[in-house]
Amino acid sequence: MTHPSLAEMISRLQKLPAMPAVAMELLSSLADDKTEIDALARRITQPTLVLWGERDQMISPDLGAQFCDDIPRCKLVTFPKLGHLPQEEDPDSTLKALEPFLAS
Repeated sequence: MTHPSLAEMISRLQKLPAMPAVAMELLSSLADDKTEIDALARRITQPTLVLWGERDQMISPDLGAQFCDDIPRCKLVTFPKLGHLPQEEDPDSTLKALEPFLAS
């Protein structure tokens, strides 16, 4: 499965009639300056759980691992059969990953 580039994702989102201008500005800034986003992620000190669907068509699952690499206390949990919104697609599976994280 191939995943769209960030530029392709932004292009798709720009075509949505209800896309708020603020969201578009945020997406554009992400595309423009990944270095700044990486620096901000490295400043996160709280334990962080990232849930990612391996069938995500909006944002490549590879970026989940990269994002988690930038956060010092990050745990990445992927879901092979889920897409962009794993918590909505399979709440039970994501809850099973969330509960032990919250208990730790």
